[in-house]
Amino acid sequence: MKLDDHEVFCSAFRKLVIGIRRDSLVTQRQLSKISGLTRQFISMLECGKRIPSFETFCALAMGLDMTPVELLERFSAIYEAEYMAKNRRLRERSKVAEYIRNTSGRNLLES
Repeated sequence: MKLDDHEVFCSAFRKLVIGIRRDSLVTQRQLSKISGLTRQFISMLECGKRIPSFETFCALAMGLDMTPVELLERFSAIYEAEYMAKNRRLRERSKVAEYIRNTSGRNLLES
């Protein structure tokens, strides 16, 4: 797994936090009190506008009643799926563009 795509990283982390928080039936305010993070910061994580430091990641894990390793494993699975989906979409767009170029060229030659 390559962690070289900031957009995919933010999207995956966003889905991770929202999913676990909702599965746990915890509000942003409750998570804020448990983890020691501000509700606004949690909101920015869920909007994909912020990425936590390692220390914040650990506080978030503890607030979600998980170990940092468990949270990282869940993140890794989501990131991998997001990364693969994005690459699949890029490959499909590339194939469509190639098809259009090839088809357009043939139509011009056939006319």
